[in-house]
Amino acid sequence: MSAAIQPLISKIAEYRTTTFDATEGAARRMEIVELFQQVFVPALGFAFANVGVYLAVILCSFAALEVSGVGFEDVRAWLLQATGGSPWIVSSVGRLDPKLGNLAIALFAAELAGPLIIAASLALSSSATDAIRSFLASRGLDPRGASEMLERTLGNMKS
Repeated sequence: MSAAIQPLISKIAEYRTTTFDATEGAARRMEIVELFQQVFVPALGFAFANVGVYLAVILCSFAALEVSGVGFEDVRAWLLQATGGSPWIVSSVGRLDPKLGNLAIALFAAELAGPLIIAASLALSSSATDAIRSFLASRGLDPRGASEMLERTLGNMKS
């Protein structure tokens, strides 16, 4: 288990197995919300950065293949020539839409660029994390706002 998640799980387990008065319970819930956001907001920041960079690489590769005219058509011609027009190759590759083939090549290029994508995602993750924190704060979902909402919800459930 990740070292970052362990304190959160410990706090949740402690909260579930211990009885607290109302003030102490609210303070413990606030700690859990803060730990939750300390763990998962950076994880979301990295995930969003990673998906964004990955999609950018795919779209740029696809656009480059489409604009240049180099891509699947060349691969198809090479395959047909290399196999001597094998019926299996002709039936599977011969009828494939070139745009779909270029998309497959772009996906392959993104897989090859995986280590660079991860490095770029790591470089962008702090900015993405800050953006998520700002978004949550603007919606009143920062740790304090989320805790207050949780307390209101719990209060409404008791009444």
